[in-house]
Amino acid sequence: MTAGFARRLELMTLGCTALLVAGAAVASAAVGAGRTDRLDGAPYYKSYQKNVPDGAVVTPPVRLDPSADDAFGDLGRPQSLRLLLEALNRHLATLEWARPHDIELPEDGAPQVYVGSADGEHAPAAAAMEMDGLDERAPMIIHLQFPSKAWRQAAGTVLADQGAQGAVVLTLGFSEFPKSYKGTFRKRVVLGTGYETDIRFLSPELEPVHVLYVTGALVDLEGKVIRAGAEGILSEDAPFWAQSIGAQKEIDTDMVLRLLEEERREDLPGHPLTWQVALENLLAQLLGEPSRVIQ
Repeated sequence: MTAGFARRLELMTLGCTALLVAGAAVASAAVGAGRTDRLDGAPYYKSYQKNVPDGAVVTPPVRLDPSADDAFGDLGRPQSLRLLLEALNRHLATLEWARPHDIELPEDGAPQVYVGSADGEHAPAAAAMEMDGLDERAPMIIHLQFPSKAWRQAAGTVLADQGAQGAVVLTLGFSEFPKSYKGTFRKRVVLGTGYETDIRFLSPELEPVHVLYVTGALVDLEGKVIRAGAEGILSEDAPFWAQSIGAQKEIDTDMVLRLLEEERREDLPGHPLTWQVALENLLAQLLGEPSRVIQ
């Protein structure tokens, strides 16, 4: 039994359990309710409200997903991720059109976005309900954990004090994306807006690929999520022999460090750094600035 298949069974079991307790979960006021939707393909975004803020929308610093530390606790990778986080925020500070701001929004109860394979390691249990017997592989989904009432109230107060009508909440973290065919004899993983990378052809089709990405949620003055999505930065696929025994190669410290200055979008004019393109495209997509999308 491969790791992906075992994970799929686990999620389906959890999904059935979630159905039985859904009423109680939705009634909970301490944590915002969640919503899961299928994605037809890239770019990976979902709109939840029609009314967009009619005033200034600010962008606080990117935060690191707490689960990123949990995954790499003793291997030095949290430090490399923080170096990338610092680089993202330095670049963000140069994007005047995104209105970067040093305001601190609460962490507890903040909106959380998952984009990835429905049977990925980081997928929420609710994602299992998006899978059915007609799927050849686990579908790509977006799961939004809506912000809690306390977070919405606190964020609204902070934004109002700054004269802002909304904010873009950004997070650096990990996911797993599904593979797809590119023609007859090639495989790929589509990481985001106009961006894909090749995958070894012998790589097991049903096993997802480990991905480092940035997620974001545009919220209004009331803290309600208007739009959410993600852009992949880097992917890593395990060799065939490793996946055949259920192993999955993950993004390591060296890969993140190389990413800081060496990994570039060779398909784009000027060959910009991959992580810079991901950040700018995420902001442009969330803020409704199509002319600023790089592809």
